[in-house]
Amino acid sequence: MEFEAIYKKFSVPITRLAKKSRSYSNFINEEDIAQEMFIHLWQGYRNGKFQDKTDSYIIQSLWFCSKNYLRKKRDRGFFVSLDEPVNGEEITLKDIIPDHSPSFTETLENKMFIQRVMGNGLTKREKEVFNLCLEGYNLRTIGERLGISHVRVFKIQKNIREKINSKSEK
Repeated sequence: MEFEAIYKKFSVPITRLAKKSRSYSNFINEEDIAQEMFIHLWQGYRNGKFQDKTDSYIIQSLWFCSKNYLRKKRDRGFFVSLDEPVNGEEITLKDIIPDHSPSFTETLENKMFIQRVMGNGLTKREKEVFNLCLEGYNLRTIGERLGISHVRVFKIQKNIREKINSKSEK
């Protein structure tokens, strides 16, 4: 089979996978992810890796390719402290970045913390509970909104705290 036919055959699944993968990263767009999967598809075709393989095997391979791509890109990111001196001088980033609100740095740190928590392997239910906690709802209200008991909400919150603590210790 020619690569053009394979390309057409897997374009729609690759587009869907790229959209799905997009939810795992806030800074990499779908086109980049899809492009990486097409490159993986081309390399597999050229090396004969996908000969005699089922479509589901190839799609699974593309999915793992996208996850690996996102993992590598995430590993290249780094965090910068606003309190560290810049270029060995006494000036910090906090001094350089204009403070437009009384709690600019606190808001920035909170957003980075929330982003880190959401990307730390929380389940769908844990994310729902976490978001409702951020909005200020109490246990009973969260339970009512999600159709679960307040005791279950408490246990989910405990799981979230354990995940946050285990990730911060590493």
